[in-house]
Amino acid sequence: MNVSMVSRGKYYARLLLLMCLISDGLAWAQAKRTPEQAISFLKAYPDILVEYVPGQFDESVGSFLLASGKRIAAAGMLRTVRQDYFAIDKDSMIPDYHNPGILRDHQFFMAMYGHNYDEVEEKITEIDWFGLEIKVTTANAIDQRLMKIRDELLAMDNYNAFKDYLTPIGGTFHWRKIAGTNQRSMHSYGAAIDLNSQGGKGCYYKWHYPRGASPDRGRCHLGYPKEIIDTFEKYCFIWGGRWQRHDTMHFEYRPEFFTSRDACIVDLDQHELELRRQEFARENPAIQPLPSTLIRPEVKSLHSH
Repeated sequence: MNVSMVSRGKYYARLLLLMCLISDGLAWAQAKRTPEQAISFLKAYPDILVEYVPGQFDESVGSFLLASGKRIAAAGMLRTVRQDYFAIDKDSMIPDYHNPGILRDHQFFMAMYGHNYDEVEEKITEIDWFGLEIKVTTANAIDQRLMKIRDELLAMDNYNAFKDYLTPIGGTFHWRKIAGTNQRSMHSYGAAIDLNSQGGKGCYYKWHYPRGASPDRGRCHLGYPKEIIDTFEKYCFIWGGRWQRHDTMHFEYRPEFFTSRDACIVDLDQHELELRRQEFARENPAIQPLPSTLIRPEVKSLHSH
């Protein structure tokens, strides 16, 4: 073997080593550059979001790769979780402009629940809610979560003390925009429920304070049954009573606000979830699992158990 061949072999070996180091370095850098808010989304929706790709010069302007193979800009999604949902205790005054979750990135929600009435309606089912038939989505096992919430509330010793807050309901699935805006309501996706607003059971800021500030503007959520709030939050639903723009009868599924606390990781019907996982895998055979550097196994969503 001549000297030139040996030199060429060493050159290619060094080149291969350098390429491996660069590849590992890029993977490490991507994990390090993934904003905390993006990790919250990856943990909350691992069947929908495959990975986060940071921007070339600014990690906050990256994109998410969806299970469908499409990409969506991340900036709007990350903006929605800037406020800490748990920053203000639910028994405290709500300060001005504290509305965690009231901002929503509908490009993401439409990709997950459906872009129009027909697409959303395909995922809608009916469940029993304390004797009422209500329509909700099966996406993210929201139907199962609500049935678990119902059963847990019904089994409480003091159920009679708060049962009048639970029915009649204000609404669930309804393809519509938020009153007075061009923004799609979470009710459009069947991912939200409004409980009883009659007889003083609910407080909505536009009803109580239509022209701005009031001495008790930050108080009208006080006294809402803690049992209802805690049980909904256990199953990843945020409560409109934690908003300065109070909507105390409103609950919507937003797990991205709970992942930093490893909250709302609960057991549902494992057989049903396994069937859904298998169906997802059949429909998306090319989707690779989320890199372990971006999500801890112990906080993966219910669908990945």
